[in-house]
Amino acid sequence: MPDLIQPIANTALWLLVSIVLTIISLKIYMWLTPYDDLGLIRSGNKAVAYSLGGVVLGLVLPLAAVIIHTGTLTQLAVWSLVALGLQVLLLISEVVLMPGCRKEMKGGNEACGLWLGAVSLAGGILVAACNVP
Repeated sequence: MPDLIQPIANTALWLLVSIVLTIISLKIYMWLTPYDDLGLIRSGNKAVAYSLGGVVLGLVLPLAAVIIHTGTLTQLAVWSLVALGLQVLLLISEVVLMPGCRKEMKGGNEACGLWLGAVSLAGGILVAACNVP
Protein backbone atom coordinates (compact mmCIF):
# COMPACT_ATOMS: atom_id res chain seq x y z
CA MET A 1 0.00 0.00 0.00
CA PRO A 2 2.77 2.56 0.78
CA ASP A 3 4.03 2.03 -2.79
CA LEU A 4 0.80 3.56 -4.07
CA ILE A 5 1.00 6.82 -2.14
CA GLN A 6 3.60 8.53 -4.36
CA PRO A 7 1.95 7.59 -7.69
CA ILE A 8 -1.42 8.74 -6.37
CA ALA A 9 0.09 12.02 -5.15
CA ASN A 10 1.80 12.54 -8.53
CA THR A 11 -1.43 11.82 -10.37
CA ALA A 12 -3.33 14.28 -8.20
CA LEU A 13 -0.68 16.97 -8.75
CA TRP A 14 -0.58 16.54 -12.53
CA LEU A 15 -4.37 16.43 -12.71
CA LEU A 16 -4.76 19.56 -10.59
CA VAL A 17 -2.17 21.51 -12.59
CA SER A 18 -3.71 20.35 -15.88
CA ILE A 19 -7.20 21.37 -14.80
CA VAL A 20 -6.02 24.78 -13.60
CA LEU A 21 -4.11 25.41 -16.86
CA THR A 22 -7.12 24.32 -18.91
CA ILE A 23 -9.51 26.58 -16.97
CA ILE A 24 -7.17 29.57 -17.30
CA SER A 25 -6.72 28.95 -21.03
CA LEU A 26 -10.45 28.49 -21.54
CA LYS A 27 -11.24 31.71 -19.64
CA ILE A 28 -8.78 33.62 -21.84
CA TYR A 29 -10.26 32.07 -24.99
CA MET A 30 -13.84 32.88 -23.93
CA TRP A 31 -12.80 36.45 -23.13
CA LEU A 32 -11.78 36.79 -26.80
CA THR A 33 -15.01 35.48 -28.29
CA PRO A 34 -17.65 38.07 -29.23
CA TYR A 35 -20.37 36.56 -27.03
CA ASP A 36 -21.02 34.99 -23.64
CA ASP A 37 -20.16 31.35 -24.40
CA LEU A 38 -21.35 29.85 -21.12
CA GLY A 39 -24.51 31.95 -21.02
CA LEU A 40 -25.46 30.82 -24.52
CA ILE A 41 -24.72 27.20 -23.65
CA ARG A 42 -26.87 27.49 -20.51
CA SER A 43 -29.71 28.79 -22.67
CA GLY A 44 -29.46 25.73 -24.92
CA ASN A 45 -27.32 27.02 -27.80
CA LYS A 46 -25.88 23.81 -29.26
CA ALA A 47 -23.74 25.63 -31.82
CA VAL A 48 -21.70 27.37 -29.14
CA ALA A 49 -21.53 24.13 -27.13
CA TYR A 50 -20.10 22.25 -30.13
CA SER A 51 -17.56 24.97 -30.80
CA LEU A 52 -16.44 25.37 -27.20
CA GLY A 53 -16.34 21.59 -26.77
CA GLY A 54 -13.86 21.43 -29.66
CA VAL A 55 -11.80 24.16 -28.02
CA VAL A 56 -11.70 22.27 -24.71
CA LEU A 57 -10.49 19.13 -26.49
CA GLY A 58 -8.03 21.21 -28.50
CA LEU A 59 -6.60 22.58 -25.25
CA VAL A 60 -6.38 19.31 -23.29
CA LEU A 61 -4.99 17.01 -25.98
CA PRO A 62 -1.60 18.78 -26.05
CA LEU A 63 -1.49 18.62 -22.25
CA ALA A 64 -2.16 14.89 -22.34
CA ALA A 65 0.68 14.47 -24.83
CA VAL A 66 3.05 16.37 -22.53
CA ILE A 67 2.08 14.22 -19.57
CA ILE A 68 2.66 11.06 -21.59
CA HIS A 69 5.90 12.09 -23.28
CA THR A 70 7.87 14.54 -21.18
CA GLY A 71 7.16 14.59 -17.51
CA THR A 72 7.86 18.09 -16.20
CA LEU A 73 5.36 20.63 -14.96
CA THR A 74 7.32 23.40 -16.68
CA GLN A 75 6.85 21.74 -20.05
CA LEU A 76 3.18 21.26 -19.23
CA ALA A 77 2.81 25.02 -18.67
CA VAL A 78 4.74 25.86 -21.85
CA TRP A 79 2.68 23.51 -24.00
CA SER A 80 -0.49 24.87 -22.42
CA LEU A 81 0.54 28.30 -23.73
CA VAL A 82 1.32 26.82 -27.15
CA ALA A 83 -2.12 25.18 -27.27
CA LEU A 84 -3.83 28.41 -26.22
CA GLY A 85 -1.83 30.37 -28.80
CA LEU A 86 -2.94 27.99 -31.53
CA GLN A 87 -6.58 28.19 -30.45
CA VAL A 88 -6.40 32.00 -30.56
CA LEU A 89 -4.84 31.85 -34.05
CA LEU A 90 -7.60 29.49 -35.14
CA LEU A 91 -10.19 31.87 -33.70
CA ILE A 92 -8.71 34.71 -35.77
CA SER A 93 -8.39 32.59 -38.92
CA GLU A 94 -11.99 31.39 -38.60
CA VAL A 95 -13.15 34.99 -38.80
CA VAL A 96 -11.20 35.38 -42.06
CA LEU A 97 -12.07 32.00 -43.60
CA MET A 98 -15.71 31.85 -42.52
CA PRO A 99 -16.86 35.45 -42.11
CA GLY A 100 -20.13 35.70 -40.25
CA CYS A 101 -19.97 32.18 -38.85
CA ARG A 102 -19.31 33.38 -35.29
CA LYS A 103 -22.31 35.72 -35.47
CA GLU A 104 -24.50 32.92 -36.83
CA MET A 105 -23.48 30.68 -33.94
CA LYS A 106 -25.00 33.14 -31.52
CA GLY A 107 -28.26 32.50 -33.35
CA GLY A 108 -27.79 28.74 -33.04
CA ASN A 109 -26.31 27.76 -36.44
CA GLU A 110 -25.19 24.24 -35.50
CA ALA A 111 -23.28 23.71 -38.76
CA CYS A 112 -21.01 26.63 -37.90
CA GLY A 113 -20.58 25.34 -34.36
CA LEU A 114 -19.61 21.87 -35.55
CA TRP A 115 -17.20 23.30 -38.12
CA LEU A 116 -15.48 25.59 -35.62
CA GLY A 117 -15.33 22.84 -33.00
CA ALA A 118 -13.80 20.42 -35.50
CA VAL A 119 -11.17 22.99 -36.53
CA SER A 120 -10.26 23.57 -32.87
CA LEU A 121 -10.05 19.84 -32.22
CA ALA A 122 -7.89 19.29 -35.31
CA GLY A 123 -5.53 22.03 -34.16
CA GLY A 124 -5.21 20.42 -30.74
CA ILE A 125 -4.50 17.02 -32.29
CA LEU A 126 -1.72 18.52 -34.41
CA VAL A 127 -0.14 20.30 -31.44
CA ALA A 128 -0.32 17.09 -29.40
CA ALA A 129 1.28 15.11 -32.23
CA CYS A 130 4.10 17.65 -32.51
CA ASN A 131 5.07 17.05 -28.88
CA VAL A 132 7.47 14.18 -29.35
CA PRO A 133 10.36 13.32 -27.05
